[in-house]
Parts: sequence; C-alpha cells; structure tokens
Amino acid sequence: MKELLHKRREHHQTRHGLHPVLPIFLAFVGTIVVSVVFGMLIFPAFTQICADELFGAIAVIGYYGVGIVFIALMLEAYNLYEHHKKHVALVVFITFLMCGMITYLIKMISMAFTCI
Repeated sequence: MKELLHKRREHHQTRHGLHPVLPIFLAFVGTIVVSVVFGMLIFPAFTQICADELFGAIAVIGYYGVGIVFIALMLEAYNLYEHHKKHVALVVFITFLMCGMITYLIKMISMAFTCI
C-alpha cells in the first residue's frame, strides 16, 4: 500500500516536485479576487457614489488578484513544459494578453467613476 501511494504521488509531481494542484488552486483564488474587484468597481455605476480613494484601493486589490492569476498560469506552463512543449508558448502568450487586458480594464473602470 505504501508503494502504491508513493507511486501515485510521484505520478502527479513534475521533475522539480511541483504538484499540479498548486497552479489550479492559485488560479481559482486569483479569479475569485478579480471577480470580487469587478463587482466592487461596477457597484458605483448603479449607486452614483464618488469615492476616489476607495476605487484606488479596490484597483490595487485587483492588481494583486491579476498577479496571483499570472503566477498560477506561469506555474501551469512550467508544469506543461515537460510533456507539452508546443503548447507552452500559447499558454504564455494568452496569459500575458489576458493579464494585460484585465489590468487595463481595472484601471479604466476605477478611473471612470472618479469625481474629477
């Protein structure tokens, strides 16, 4: 039984010991943070609230969420490199594009509801 568990653990780890659940969990957490931030940024559109400092703080939280998603997807690309070398470039390109667009959206939405 002990050998079976050891084999199973080795099967799921990459050459450098990174378990595939870690990037998935980080992507999940980062996506939750970004979703909450977009919800908090959209709320003032319906309530006509003007709070510059609040929007700046919410945007910073969103940037941290995007950073978490970026790290998670880069770790996933690292996991894929051993078995799917052709797809890694696509994952990295889409990660940069997606994180850049989300960061830009957070910045534009937080600037749209300022009191200027």
